[in-house]
Amino acid sequence: MVGDQVEGYSIYQWWVIVYTIFSAFCDHQFLLTKRGITDKLQRVFWPFLRTFTRSILLERTLILIKPDAIQRGLMGEIASRFEAKGLKIAGCKMMQLDNAILDAHYVHLTDKPFYPRLQEFMSATPVIAMCLEGFEAVDAVRELCGVTNSRKAAPGTIRGDLGMSMQCNLVHASDSTESAVDEVARFFQPNELYSYSGALDTVVYADDER
Repeated sequence: MVGDQVEGYSIYQWWVIVYTIFSAFCDHQFLLTKRGITDKLQRVFWPFLRTFTRSILLERTLILIKPDAIQRGLMGEIASRFEAKGLKIAGCKMMQLDNAILDAHYVHLTDKPFYPRLQEFMSATPVIAMCLEGFEAVDAVRELCGVTNSRKAAPGTIRGDLGMSMQCNLVHASDSTESAVDEVARFFQPNELYSYSGALDTVVYADDER
């Protein structure tokens, strides 16, 4: 929904407009004291706005734990970084990538001279495919992974702490909300993804983010 446009504005921009008007309306003391309309509006529309907020900001994104991480025994370390961040694992499986799925996943690179080497690397061992869920998860995961060249990735990121290579950089992460939708669908069937409440949701997010 983040990329959708309505009359020149994104869905997110429309939400900001509606939310701002609604908040100002609810703060109008005249309405509160004269008719009690504010309380009624809050009871009726506040749950709707909270649900609408979640539908806009709650995202799912794809992570692939690459063969170099598998061979180095870093699967648990990497997965724990995402969980410690507060991201929820909506789907997880080990799979062997064949040429068909690699060609679809790296369609923008198939004509590059280094692609055969990349193809060989990504099929050297099985990978772990993970679908992560959270508010603005795409950007949060990208920041947590660090830049593509592990040698230049910031300390504290997965690549910055654990990697030293451009190709052997441990993880793949979706680079936009649009590609996240496509990539999650490429690696997971709908019945392989789960929605559930986490015991720590109340301390990971503020009230208006749940």
